[in-house]
Amino acid sequence: MLGAGKTDLRYGIKRLASMLIFDYGFDPEKDGGLYLFSGSKKNTIKGIIYDEDGFLLMTKQLASGSFLWPKNTADALEISRESYERLWTATE
Repeated sequence: MLGAGKTDLRYGIKRLASMLIFDYGFDPEKDGGLYLFSGSKKNTIKGIIYDEDGFLLMTKQLASGSFLWPKNTADALEISRESYERLWTATE
């Protein structure tokens, strides 16, 4: 799942998990999966994942370029496998 638009990347695990539940209708503890969020600059993403004993918080910051990130929820919901893979291709 991608958190479309911009997210305040100062948020920690509890706030991001709360956003998933209340803003997107996901329950990371039941639904599983990797959930990704981007800040306004699009050069940093945060991801959270829940396994059987707790959350893992990950951060990736590009040295140059930016991620190709959906601007709104509709774009995020319609993302194809190809588009998902392009997220990892930095742009100038």
